[in-house]
Amino acid sequence: MDIHGGKNGTPLKKGEYYEISFRTLITNEIGNLAVAGRCAGADFELNASMRIQPTCIATGEAAGIASAWSTAHGIPVNEVKWDELPPEVRNYVSGQNKRRTK
Repeated sequence: MDIHGGKNGTPLKKGEYYEISFRTLITNEIGNLAVAGRCAGADFELNASMRIQPTCIATGEAAGIASAWSTAHGIPVNEVKWDELPPEVRNYVSGQNKRRTK
């Protein structure tokens, strides 16, 4: 977590994690626009965690996957329902890593 100003978040215990909602990557003001990394909408504490490089990579991957899915299915990206995408589509890079280890 890259937090400034003396405010600290609650540390997660080993094995715990949080998820970033797909809705943080979709804008309300501009249709068919996905944002990622430091541009995603979040409060101060979550933004401190989201702006580190591994999280920027993950949100960029999700925005790219959603954009490709929306193009392939002829819908705006802000109409994509992330939970309705097949699991093998939702984790391209992660899925590639899993396939390499088998």
